[in-house]
Amino acid sequence: MINQSPTCNDTPDGYINAQDAGILPNTDKDLSQAILSLLKESNTSHKGIYFPAGTYLFASDVLLTSYNSLLGSIEGTIFRCLNPKGQSVMFGDSTYRTKVSNINIENIIFDNIRIHFYGHKSAIRISHNVFINTITEYSTAQLTCSSHFYTINGNVFMRGRNYAGVGLSTYGNSSGLLIEQNFLGSVDEINLATPWLDKKTQILLTTLLSLRDKKLISFDDAQGEFVSGWYSTSNLKKGIFRKNFISGSDQIFLYNPKTDKDDIQRDHGIYIKQYEQVEVIQNYFSGWPKDDKPSGQLKFRNAKGLVFAGNYLNHISFNARPYDNVDDKWLIMQDTFIFNNYLSDALISYWQ
Repeated sequence: MINQSPTCNDTPDGYINAQDAGILPNTDKDLSQAILSLLKESNTSHKGIYFPAGTYLFASDVLLTSYNSLLGSIEGTIFRCLNPKGQSVMFGDSTYRTKVSNINIENIIFDNIRIHFYGHKSAIRISHNVFINTITEYSTAQLTCSSHFYTINGNVFMRGRNYAGVGLSTYGNSSGLLIEQNFLGSVDEINLATPWLDKKTQILLTTLLSLRDKKLISFDDAQGEFVSGWYSTSNLKKGIFRKNFISGSDQIFLYNPKTDKDDIQRDHGIYIKQYEQVEVIQNYFSGWPKDDKPSGQLKFRNAKGLVFAGNYLNHISFNARPYDNVDDKWLIMQDTFIFNNYLSDALISYWQ
C-alpha cells in the first residue's frame, strides 16, 4: 500500500506538507478549491508544497503563482482529472502579462492533467514528472512552456490510442532553454531508452509500471500517438535539446475517439522554425510516417545557427529548408552544422 500519513519529519526542507493543511489523497473529493488557501500560504512563505504518495483529484484548472513549487513522493503521487473522459485540467498560468517565478514541479504523475505557462514567467523548472491519458485538442501539448527560458528534464510523456496530441511545446523562449533526458514513447521501449535517461527517470518509469500493476493508474503499452513530439514555433535563442528519447507511431493518421476513425493528421517529430543558435545533440528519434509523406521527418526551417550532432535517427529523417511565408528577415537557412549522426533507414535533407 502507498503510505498516506507521513509524519512532519518526512516533509522536505523548504516545503509545506499538503496533508498538514488538510489536502488528503485517496478521498474521491475535488481538491481544486481546497488547495487555493494552501497555494496562497506557499506564495507568502516562499515555500513549496509537498504531496505525499496517493491520488489527488482536481475537477478544474489550478492557477499557480510565484513560489508555488509542487513536489510529489518517489513512491507515487498522482494528480488526476476528476472527469477521466473530459478535457484535461491545467496547472500553471496562461495569461501573458501575469508574472510568475521560482517554481519547481517534480515527481508528480499527471493523469489527464497538463502544465501550461505563457508570458512573463521565469525561474521555472519542470523535472521528473509523468504526463499520461491527456485529453486535449490535437495541436495542444501536454507541457507548454513559453516566452522565457525553462529547464525541462527527466519527464515522461505518453499518449495512448485515445489520447493523440503534442508532447512538448515551447514558444518564443529566451536564451537558456534546456530540454534534456525526457522520454516520449511506449512501455516496450523503456529498456531501449536507458542510455538516454538519467537514473531518476528510470526509477520514475519503474514506479509508474508498479502503480499500473496495483491498478492505481491505467494505460496501454502502446503510447506513441504523438501528433508531434516537440513544437518550437518561433524565436528560440540559445537553446539546448539534448539526450531526449522520442519514439512515435509510424501511422500516417492517428485514432480519433470523436469520430471512431483514424483521421488525425500527423505532424513532424520535431517542428522548429525561426530560431538562433540551437543545439540538438545526442537524442534518439524514431517512428513517424515514411519520409515521402508530408507528416514525417524532423523539420527545421527559416533559421540560423543549428548544431545537429550525435543523434540516432531510426526510420525518421532530418529536413532543413526555408519557406517564403515568413517575414523577409527569416528567409534564411544558414550556419547549420550536421555531423556525427547515426542514420538507420533515414536521410539528411538540407536546402538554402
